[in-house]
Amino acid sequence: LTRDRDDKSYYKRFRKAVPRLCIAKREGYSKCGLLIPNSYIGNGNLTDWEATISNLQALKVPFEARDPKLFWRGHIQGSLSAVDPNDCGNQRGQHARLSAAALTLKRPDLFDIRCVRCTPRNDTKYPCDRYRYDADLNDALQNLNAIKGEYVEHTSFVQFKHVINLPGSTSGSYSRNLNTLWALGSIVFLWQSSHVEWYYPGLIEGITHLTVNKSNAIEILQTLGRNPQHIRRLLRGAQFVTETYMCADCLATFLRDTISAFVKTFHLGELLQSQSHLLSFFHSHAINCSELELVEFYTIDDSHSRQCTFRDLSKFSCSELLDYAFDRRFVATTALP
Repeated sequence: LTRDRDDKSYYKRFRKAVPRLCIAKREGYSKCGLLIPNSYIGNGNLTDWEATISNLQALKVPFEARDPKLFWRGHIQGSLSAVDPNDCGNQRGQHARLSAAALTLKRPDLFDIRCVRCTPRNDTKYPCDRYRYDADLNDALQNLNAIKGEYVEHTSFVQFKHVINLPGSTSGSYSRNLNTLWALGSIVFLWQSSHVEWYYPGLIEGITHLTVNKSNAIEILQTLGRNPQHIRRLLRGAQFVTETYMCADCLATFLRDTISAFVKTFHLGELLQSQSHLLSFFHSHAINCSELELVEFYTIDDSHSRQCTFRDLSKFSCSELLDYAFDRRFVATTALP
């Protein structure tokens, strides 16, 4: 799983040398890379994730008793310095979030989309041709206090009938916020965006979720309120996503099957089975393992409980990393200090 860091030349070499895994694609499925679940699901701990989902599902707030507003909390953080007005794609996320928050200013009876930290780009001072502000966004920019909101714990999201996921705060890719939204017993809305995650092919518009943008969100929300059958279908759809894609066992099975297929497809078995071949590979591509920020996640199982934990491997050289990995390969995992 590689990271895009243009200031680190070894990431570029590593990225080109091996098939690539990624947790999201900003411009649809055509980009290179095999999609896998994002690492923020339980912060890599599927036991914790299982508990999180169970706890959310246990908060049984009757749907009819919930607040009908479309709800979101997060940060809107745009550039506070000059951007290239002709190439400012990294402003897409904050533009989408400010567009959504502007709906709260326009129709506070329908929307509770507010920012905890609100530092949107000033479009007059730092213009971006791709993401210019219209009158509604400029109005929101001039009335930030009206769209500010207090931080809300995820467990309190169950107080709302409708919850929305907005694109990531800067580049407009995925947002970890969506991970838990499916399990709330709420109707899930997605802001219109080109980014995709691993399970998006299983989502069906109008059944698992509703997609909205600044132009149609008001109409869609009002129309939905008059259609109880559609509401029930969307609630079942969100629960289906939780049980089929986002449960801990679902994620573990997907990762296991995907990595197995990945190794088979790219004929990596011989390389991964040989410590000397792997070390030669790292050396030939000038990869410095101590700079890859590696972390090991592992599970401890016994007859009574299951525990997931991790160890920081970021200081290991490639040789030390391989010694450690191959020594532990066929040894029962035990807790590490």
